Amino acid sequence: MANFSLCHFIEKWQFHHLCNRGGFFDMSKWVVRLCTVWVLIMSLIWNQGMGYADGSAAKAAVSSTAQPDASEVETKWEMSFATEAPDDLMSVQQTGDNEFVAIARSYLDTRFIKLDQNGKIQWEQIYTNKEQQGVYDVIPTKDNGYLLYGSARISGENGTDLYVIKTDSLGEKQWEQTYADQGNDSPSDALQTSDGGYLITGFGLVVKIDSKGTLQWKLRPPKALSSVVNIVPKPYNSYLLVAQGGMFTVNSKGKIISQALIPNTYDSHVLTMKNGKYLYVNFARFKEPGTMMLANELGEVEWKQVLKLTADYEADLVVPSADGNILIGQHHNNSVYDKSLPMRITKMDLTGTVLWEANVGKGHRFTCLLPLADDNFLTGGRYQGWDTEMDATLSAVHIEATPDPVEGVTLSQTSLQMKIKDKTQLIAVVMPSNALNKKVTWSSSNPKVVKVDQDGRIEALKEGTARITVKTVDKNKTAICEIRVRKLTKEETVTDVKIEALTPTSVKKGEIVRFRAIATFENGTTEDVTELANWFVSNSMLVKLEPGVFKAERIGGSGVSAFYGKHSLSAVPVKIETDQPLKELIISPSNLTLYKEDWGFLNLTAVYEDGTKAAVHGLADWKSSNPKIVTVDLGFLTGMAKGKAVITATYRGVSKQVQVTLIE
Repeated sequence: MANFSLCHFIEKWQFHHLCNRGGFFDMSKWVVRLCTVWVLIMSLIWNQGMGYADGSAAKAAVSSTAQPDASEVETKWEMSFATEAPDDLMSVQQTGDNEFVAIARSYLDTRFIKLDQNGKIQWEQIYTNKEQQGVYDVIPTKDNGYLLYGSARISGENGTDLYVIKTDSLGEKQWEQTYADQGNDSPSDALQTSDGGYLITGFGLVVKIDSKGTLQWKLRPPKALSSVVNIVPKPYNSYLLVAQGGMFTVNSKGKIISQALIPNTYDSHVLTMKNGKYLYVNFARFKEPGTMMLANELGEVEWKQVLKLTADYEADLVVPSADGNILIGQHHNNSVYDKSLPMRITKMDLTGTVLWEANVGKGHRFTCLLPLADDNFLTGGRYQGWDTEMDATLSAVHIEATPDPVEGVTLSQTSLQMKIKDKTQLIAVVMPSNALNKKVTWSSSNPKVVKVDQDGRIEALKEGTARITVKTVDKNKTAICEIRVRKLTKEETVTDVKIEALTPTSVKKGEIVRFRAIATFENGTTEDVTELANWFVSNSMLVKLEPGVFKAERIGGSGVSAFYGKHSLSAVPVKIETDQPLKELIISPSNLTLYKEDWGFLNLTAVYEDGTKAAVHGLADWKSSNPKIVTVDLGFLTGMAKGKAVITATYRGVSKQVQVTLIE
């Protein structure tokens, strides 16, 4: 899988749409410079809007030109991608032999370069750009070759298409393909699949191709999601596609089988962490603070933290470090004016605390940050200046963090209101961020009320107050969180809720159905909570008149459920019938093909003697001839394995059958 963080999708998108949209590869240098002037004018407007008192962007350059005290930087080697036209460094990947391949491109051509550990060129391939092509990233392939991917424009001026090059071990082209589709399809990640083909994702398109580049299928992400930035292989040849805005899963045939939305992550950088979780990082914009949040595969946000970065720097990319922290590559806001201003790496832990900062190289955009062993890094950037364009540079640096004595400690919370059985975690931040010894100890003034472990996890045990103290091992600096624990309300002590039907649940249209809800509490007592519970029906065949009371409005099947405390009850089925004789039973579709792990639905319609029609899938009895192939529940089908099965629906003694075929 390509490491998305090495040349972040946002960077690729900005480069492609700010430069290529007007025909970058066909423009002369003078047109390029006119675009640069426009960028500078917009930068002035932007910096005025960010709150500089006199509207001057240049003032911000004064405070951050010095090397941060927290670290020392040793440059081991540096190289420039200098050719006839200015080059932009798009991606660097480490190869299996611990050397590197790099992609640099200009409006004339794309250069694919193999480097040894000292930055010496081993071989170089140059691909002439045509059809406004551009390569963004590369992944190694199982045959010791490479797959390069980027974009081209063959669908017209209003869109871009996925562009792929397959090479041998020396970068010689074996084949190339462009996959045309409407919209902007700049790619962001690629993965070689178990069948030898490739899955490639981008801003608005996902494609699956075979080993020769033949398109097998393509899909567009769900409307609420875009910019698929990570591909995570899952069992049964399925793939979790982590996107800005959330994530979704596709099977081997390109069918979406699940999705989850995560609000406020549309413009996020996304990292796949070693623990299988997903880190969404939003940098500060429009005076809103930067944040990062950790989500699981279900799209559930487990925690959220505020980021605090130096105001004079703008973040371009974020990558995971080997020790589970994150690295942020940034450029100075005024580097477009002052070519001497350095780029910066900030190392941050998952509480948002800066561990160290280091100035590295120069450039107007930080495009590549590759962590290596023993605090070594490959860093690269590109530069578009006021009156000239400079070539991209690649540097190998060693960063040595210089520790300081402990000065203090703070807690993420200084006071908390909890209820019995609540659990949470306090986060201690030792200052300064590069302190020599960050070890701390935890204690509770009243462990019978609140207990704490040595990782700061706390649990409320009974009503009362307690003081949680964290103390640094070095210098004995302390911080305190005052906690008050309250009793649970009666509703919070519910252990079970049951629904009892007070009338028959098989009724005629227009009749009333009544239920009551009985709650059981921790002390063993029970209580009628019909008036207190929240009542729900699965569809409009039942209309709620009052708590626990429903009127049958239409023929068919519905369900009634209730919610009280933390307990939601399984739906109780209600069947609504008619006295009219059945004239005909219709099932559709008449045959169905599904993929393994896919799902489908069968419509079952009853036609009565008076001409009335009703959906009766909730009234019928359903059966699968082979549940190992496909299962059925109230007309909903789930594919299990390759093969064929017959689904039978029986209603009022009349049966209808459908053959379902499962393919892989």
